[in-house]
Amino acid sequence: TRFVTRRSNRKGNTGRPYFKCLSCDRFLCFADRRGNDPSNPLCFCGASIKRQISGPEKDVARGVHFVCRLGECAFYRICVDANHQQCIVANGLL
Repeated sequence: TRFVTRRSNRKGNTGRPYFKCLSCDRFLCFADRRGNDPSNPLCFCGASIKRQISGPEKDVARGVHFVCRLGECAFYRICVDANHQQCIVANGLL
């Protein structure tokens, strides 16, 4: 089901449309083009992947990762730098 984030969203996603599975109460993906890039590889279901940044409450706060842009499959991969460490966005850049 499609929803829109509230104005009170503290993660920089105010007003963004997203999809959520009502039966399992799970966020699937955002329903916009932010993080999409035509050069991104394909995920398990054949859609291109989407770049996202995790919220401050996650294990790796502001960690960059990739997911299925349609929320159709369980694709998940972290974005790593040259030292094989997860890329993290500086707090001031959000």
